[in-house]
Amino acid sequence: MIIFKSRKAAWELYKYGWVKTVRPHKKREGVHKCILFLWRKKIIGLCRIRLYRELPTDPDKLMRILDAHAVYAGFRNGKEWLDEIKRLNHGKIPEKLYMYEVFLEEILKVEPL
Repeated sequence: MIIFKSRKAAWELYKYGWVKTVRPHKKREGVHKCILFLWRKKIIGLCRIRLYRELPTDPDKLMRILDAHAVYAGFRNGKEWLDEIKRLNHGKIPEKLYMYEVFLEEILKVEPL
């Protein structure tokens, strides 16, 4: 399962059908249940996950990569994306980061929150 708590990333996935996302743990590639939180609703669907790359730990290299891919994640730039990564990880940058491409295959149901 993959959960999108970032509104920007969830909106990008919902609107365009795919998004790049960064996660602190490796995920198995393939089709998984996904949950998006948008408009006070919980959108449950099926998403295809593909590992794009493991990210470097060097802060300068990491920022260059995030800058280059931010638009595909729903962010204006790498700093905005990095701030969101920190917010979702208790104010810290995780020791390991993995970038994934996620494709929304199907919406199964929408529930109010």
